[in-house]
Amino acid sequence: STDSARKHLGGCCRCRSLVQRTLLNGDERWVETMVVPFRFTHYHYLSQFNKFHRRMCRFDPGPVRIAVIGGGPSGLFFAHAVNKILSGEEDNFERRRIEITVFEKSSRPGGQWQSSAEAVDNDVACYDNLWTNGASHGHEFPDYTYDEHFGRPVDVYMRRKDLLEYILGRVTKGNANFFDDHVVTNTEVIKARYIKERCKFEVRTRNVKTGVENNIQYFDKCVWAAGDNGLRNFPQKLVDQVLRGGFSGRIIHSTDMRDFEKDVKGKRIALIGGGFSAEDLALQAVKVGVNYVTIVVRDARGGEVAGTRIWPYDKVNVLRGMTVTGSEGERKIRLSKSSDLPEVDESKGCLYLDDIDTIILCTG
Repeated sequence: STDSARKHLGGCCRCRSLVQRTLLNGDERWVETMVVPFRFTHYHYLSQFNKFHRRMCRFDPGPVRIAVIGGGPSGLFFAHAVNKILSGEEDNFERRRIEITVFEKSSRPGGQWQSSAEAVDNDVACYDNLWTNGASHGHEFPDYTYDEHFGRPVDVYMRRKDLLEYILGRVTKGNANFFDDHVVTNTEVIKARYIKERCKFEVRTRNVKTGVENNIQYFDKCVWAAGDNGLRNFPQKLVDQVLRGGFSGRIIHSTDMRDFEKDVKGKRIALIGGGFSAEDLALQAVKVGVNYVTIVVRDARGGEVAGTRIWPYDKVNVLRGMTVTGSEGERKIRLSKSSDLPEVDESKGCLYLDDIDTIILCTG
């Protein structure tokens, strides 16, 4: 019946589409019941086919609806890829069979590549002066080159702002209404579950500005595109320990860089964490005139910052294998014992950092 269906329904795009879609869903019995009557006589076959054709062309199963959670590069590029594939279809009926809705929690598309200086409310974004750690040629797309977008060569390492502009430019190329067509901002997906009986995903969302839950929506497919960096890793227990000791300086997360220069210029700061964000922020702090930077790294090997052997103006010191355990007074923080450091007073089993004005949590 399967081969017969494909053969006899090849002349009608709607009938062919419906049968193919049904076969993909594994329901061959339904195709059997519609195709078997075609086998009697030539006259009877034509009569039955015409009835089937008229019936099926009146039946519109509706588009395949896809929910995409996350409006960063992954979510935007998924919608862009589907549109690009469908734009090559000659069959207009097939072209309109897919609808994509991208749910983005923040107020604008771009995900983590947005600027924290422009972020509002629940937006989570990069610090404004971030530069990529990978070479720019590794981020270039063959269907949308840097020359086409910028009209000039780009640096080996790209600024956050330029890369975000390039990402948004690619998805809107050829479709100026891309964001209006697909992206719903200020909307948080609070629950998504698959309903087996309906073969649908039930998606519950909430407006992050009003806190009001939106109407339940149903989708045929659901794509997770929020990555694993959608939420900041804020070590609340560590912060509570520091505050209990009387620390009165600023404690901020690496995503909260709205007043970065004000927080570090002419001050002594401590960066907690040894990843790339700590390396970047240490260098940025030196550029804006920090007094001194201490990077506290739990990993005894020193993390990513260990790869930097020489720091500008000798203003950066990396303490390996250390953990912040609290504070003593308004500007003194306490670190856990480490046998690797000769400065440690073994009798007390701890190390103190004095005159710390700002603590920046580079904890992901």
